[in-house]
Amino acid sequence: MGILPGENSINWPMSLGLGLNCPQVGGLSNFICGGVNPIMDAEPATISAGSIDILNDYCDARGRAKFIADWLPGGGALARHFWGGPTGEALGFHQLSVADLDRITEENSGARTVAMHTASEGLKTASESEAFLHWFRAASGVPKTLAGKWLGRAGLAALAIDAGMDFRKEWNEIVGCRAGN
Repeated sequence: MGILPGENSINWPMSLGLGLNCPQVGGLSNFICGGVNPIMDAEPATISAGSIDILNDYCDARGRAKFIADWLPGGGALARHFWGGPTGEALGFHQLSVADLDRITEENSGARTVAMHTASEGLKTASESEAFLHWFRAASGVPKTLAGKWLGRAGLAALAIDAGMDFRKEWNEIVGCRAGN
């Protein structure tokens, strides 16, 4: 699958008579559509089922790359490796342009994810620590078994909230892409 918007690569699947309206850049651009976004530049009446599938694949790839870039510490490098490199292409990942990957990875410092994962691990460790649970019982009067269960659950909740926030970002990326952004 060729790279869609941003780079001057030849998008062969896009040039096989799908009736797309490519801007005239010169030469064979009407047939090749290299370096432009033929799906977004197409007239609504000329988008076929095949081009909708290509658009969905492209938008899904953007969403998944956004999730990995935001949720995993160091995920920006992984997103670039899988959605913008030869290894990802060999594994069948839909390749994104450098411009898309720059936009997807620029917003992520990873600080929130690292903080949430650290908090989760801290709560999990506290829930399993006899010394901490004994201190907590002495300070608050809450039984150790109850405190251990709730601290462990709070650690899992921190991970679930973090993942949920990033799944929402992934969904927004896919919906925005399909809307033409």
